[in-house]
Amino acid sequence: MGLIARMDALDALVAGCGKVAVAFSGGVDSTVVAHAANRVLGQDALIVLVHTETIVDEDVALARGLAAQHAFNFLEVTCSEVEIERNAANRENRCSFCKGALFQRLAAIARERDIPVMFDGFNIDDEGDYRPGRQAARELGVRSPLIETGFTRKDVRNAARLYGLPNHDTPAAPCLPSRIPYGMVIDAASLVRIARAEREIRELILRQPRRRGGAR
Repeated sequence: MGLIARMDALDALVAGCGKVAVAFSGGVDSTVVAHAANRVLGQDALIVLVHTETIVDEDVALARGLAAQHAFNFLEVTCSEVEIERNAANRENRCSFCKGALFQRLAAIARERDIPVMFDGFNIDDEGDYRPGRQAARELGVRSPLIETGFTRKDVRNAARLYGLPNHDTPAAPCLPSRIPYGMVIDAASLVRIARAEREIRELILRQPRRRGGAR
């Protein structure tokens, strides 16, 4: 199946659900799902950004900008990941507790609004990685439309480019706690320091002067 056929299959899957709630982070995977849901279902697609300490300000701004640009039926809620039981302890299965709590929040919102289907942004290539959060999603009945319609990471980026989405070539950005070794406690102050340090590094790289012309 080619990319266009997969995009058509994604649209058909979304249309068959009637009403959906999409877990949206501003990353390219969830953006493709959100864009398809919004395009096909309009206001019957609720696009939900769960704003936590692990999402950097730049990603929140991108998510808000995409929601405004494409007129998403957009809901932003807050949640503290460092307060999630067993998440802050930072064991190897930390992601299952974190994603479990976030998807439970999404499930509660969906129930309140009588939305029968929840979507995440996992793609086929994620199935080959260690993804305890994927199991948490399955246990709560969250569907992965990109997996169901055969999208690889490359397919997702190519689809985002065809959709004209500005983050189609944005590098993957694992969550901030992934920088902290397993066993070290995760706290809000550490996440702030990590985000600040990475922002300063990016700004430093952008400020580096570039030599023009031939060697001297």
